[in-house]
Amino acid sequence: MRKKIVFCLMMACAGFCYSQAGHLFFKGFGRLMETNLGEELYTSHKLVSDLQWKSGSLALCGGAIGYEKDGWFVEGSFCFGKGTGKGQMIDSDFLSDGTNDRISFHPVETSQVQNASLKFSMTSLELGRLKILTQIEADYKHSCHTASNGWGWYSKGSDPWYGPESTYYQKSRLYDIDYEKYSLELFTGFGVSYDATSRLILGASALVCPYSYYYCLDTHHSKNYNTVYNSIQKDSMSQFKFGINAVYKITDNTEVYFDIARTCGFEKSGVEKLESESGQFMKIISSKSGTTDDMFCGTMGIKFKIRDRQ
Repeated sequence: MRKKIVFCLMMACAGFCYSQAGHLFFKGFGRLMETNLGEELYTSHKLVSDLQWKSGSLALCGGAIGYEKDGWFVEGSFCFGKGTGKGQMIDSDFLSDGTNDRISFHPVETSQVQNASLKFSMTSLELGRLKILTQIEADYKHSCHTASNGWGWYSKGSDPWYGPESTYYQKSRLYDIDYEKYSLELFTGFGVSYDATSRLILGASALVCPYSYYYCLDTHHSKNYNTVYNSIQKDSMSQFKFGINAVYKITDNTEVYFDIARTCGFEKSGVEKLESESGQFMKIISSKSGTTDDMFCGTMGIKFKIRDRQ
């Protein structure tokens, strides 16, 4: 499914670009990223479990194709990468009165990320060397993380984690936990662009997300069977993106660029289903769930204008 989404985004952008007069361009870039993905579970609207997946440093590479003409552009991009193995998953459990006295920690040993986006930007107002931009963006993200070898509070036998028999372990106590997340976020907002010199352009942007969709799959492995937490969240106006960027023109057809972006927001609510896998999937419970999705990244790349149609 994700391959079809990426292919459609890129081909739609390429087909549009080819049909227009203007500059067709390609980009190649590298990106360093850190993400913090939150996973919340509720019982009777009270928070009982909170998992925070901190990716550590992720190294990505990618490319983009786009078209620009007369103060506006459209661009489709795709990137992928892996983590450095320096991430951590923090598992917090809460009593009914909100007490959080049972926490476990687990190194995130593997992380993989695939992102695709479609962007549109148009100059709405020019004030000398300053331009006000209207921007629209669709971001698709797919991430996979695996945590294991944890330490902290764990249940013992049939006794729950908060029971009198729960124990604090200092050494490895955990079979693998796999966390997979798919998301689609639609952003819109404004940006500014300033021609500092004839070759240097500085910019900034602030976007809000009128619609977001998240599908999360959390698999807890054990010796005899797996427990699967399956959740969907949808929300609006709860995610935000901020960015700054700089572009330096080497020649009329070649540019280098650098940008920093931060995506953050509030918790998105949805429904989570708990399933047990023992030869087949069997639904056990369905309850309220939540997710958060924070990201910080820096990107450096080069842009080539390869076509100039009149």
